[in-house]
This record gives sequence, structure tokens and C-alpha cells, in this order.
Amino acid sequence: MSDLSGYLLSDLDHMLSSSEFAVQATYRDGTVNVLFDNAYEGVDIHTAEVESLVPQAICKTADIPDVSHDDILKINGVTYYIKNVQPDIPGPGLTTLILSAED
Repeated sequence: MSDLSGYLLSDLDHMLSSSEFAVQATYRDGTVNVLFDNAYEGVDIHTAEVESLVPQAICKTADIPDVSHDDILKINGVTYYIKNVQPDIPGPGLTTLILSAED
């Protein structure tokens, strides 16, 4: 691993600490620290804009091996279903999970 990669991964551990910016989420039989966002997103469908909440969680790829669509992630007591998995390749080892509160 290059010095830069090691530095970036070290910063990720700090950033993803629950004492910093992350929250703990339940995934399968354990917990994983995630950066959680539940922002509104507007989509222009040619004539009108539709707004919707788009919850997403960013976590270390190594913490979610074999993640699959429709896996469950519980954050702050809310059950979310993983609808899209966006690995950060060849980035520093983060994956963005697009979530839905509905199955």
C-alpha cells in the first residue's frame, strides 16, 4: 500500500468514528459505522419537479463484504433496504448504499 493510500485509510477510520461524524448501523449480525444522509432530492420529469427523500449511507467497503440489494441496514431505529450499491473504485475503499424505508 502506498503512503497516500495508508494516509487516506487512516483518515477514513477517524471520519467514520461514531465519536466524530458517523452513526452506528446494524448490518446482518453486527454493527458498522456509516455516514448517513436523508436529504431531499428533486427530479425534473419534463414538466414538474418531484421531490423525495433519498436516504443513503457511506461506509468502508471492507465492513460490508458481499453486500446485496435488499439487505437490511437499521439506522437510528429505522429499517432501510439497500436498493443500490455504489463502490468507490478505485477510490479509498468507500461504498455508498442507496436506501429505501420501503421494501
